[in-house]
Amino acid sequence: MNQYEMVVLIVFIVMLAGVLNRRAHRRKTTPGQKNEEDVKARLAQLDALEERVRVLEKIVTDRRFDLHQEFRDLGS
Repeated sequence: MNQYEMVVLIVFIVMLAGVLNRRAHRRKTTPGQKNEEDVKARLAQLDALEERVRVLEKIVTDRRFDLHQEFRDLGS
C-alpha cells in the first residue's frame, strides 16, 4: 500500500466516523423531541379532563340534581 492509498483510506475512515457520529447524535435528540411532544399532548389531555371534572362538579352540586335524584329514589 503506497502513501496515496493510505491518505485516501484515512480520509474515508474520518468521513465514515463523522457520518456515524451524526447518526448517533440524531438518535439521542429524537427521543427527547418525541418526549416533549408527548408531554404537550398529555398536558392538553389533562386540561380537557380538568374541564370535564369542573362541569361534573357543577352538575353534582346543583340543587336541581339533588331534587331529581330524590325523585328517582322515590320512584324506585
